[in-house]
Amino acid sequence: MEIRMTTRISAIIEDPRFERTVITVICLNALVLGIETFPSVMQTHGTLLRAIDLAFIVFFVGELSLRIYVHRAAFFHWKQGWNWFDFIIVALTMAPFVENASALRTLRILRALRLVSVVPALRNVVTGIGRAIGGFAAVLGVLVLLHYVAAVMASQMFGQAFPEKFGNLFISLFTFFQIMTLDAWSDVARPVMEVYPWSWLLFVFFIATTVFLLLSVIVGIAANAMQEDTTSERLRSLEDKIDELTKLMSSR
Repeated sequence: MEIRMTTRISAIIEDPRFERTVITVICLNALVLGIETFPSVMQTHGTLLRAIDLAFIVFFVGELSLRIYVHRAAFFHWKQGWNWFDFIIVALTMAPFVENASALRTLRILRALRLVSVVPALRNVVTGIGRAIGGFAAVLGVLVLLHYVAAVMASQMFGQAFPEKFGNLFISLFTFFQIMTLDAWSDVARPVMEVYPWSWLLFVFFIATTVFLLLSVIVGIAANAMQEDTTSERLRSLEDKIDELTKLMSSR
């Protein structure tokens, strides 16, 4: 009897329509949480919105409970990172319903992050970025080194004339971080260039190497990792189909 029940529930949660329902509920939940940020709306419809929010959390707890019931201990296997992600998100978003935890109500928006684990395209992006962390570390090392060299040079050359931008190492590091983001970097460079006309060499070199070169490398590493992850997922899907056909042929 229990095996039959597990089989039925497994068929339900693996049905594409069930996945689409989960995605729809997550999107609606995020929409309701956005509406709740308007005080005027909460004054007039606060009771209804809180009831809807409670219905959402009941749905998420029920959905997760079904998955745990079907997979049992395998659900919490250390290799099942996305299962742990879903479990932690749902557990954290239940905190606002605990007594004296009203300050944690903002955690409810974390439910929207479950789209990452439910939507395959988003999941592939995150997985690809995770696999590319090793490559990112090397690029980040070069980026930190360039920041440090530029900050020391600017502090020594421009520190006396522009102490608010290059007064010491830490101020210069922050200034060059602003330059790297291209946030009003010309407002930093132009006053310096009026006093030190040749200073444009430092700023142009720094922007060219950090923004255009290193960030392009980072994007390339991430794109390559995502492509590899997509390819491996397709191979796993193909292997699963071959296994199913093999079992079907053997049963005949």
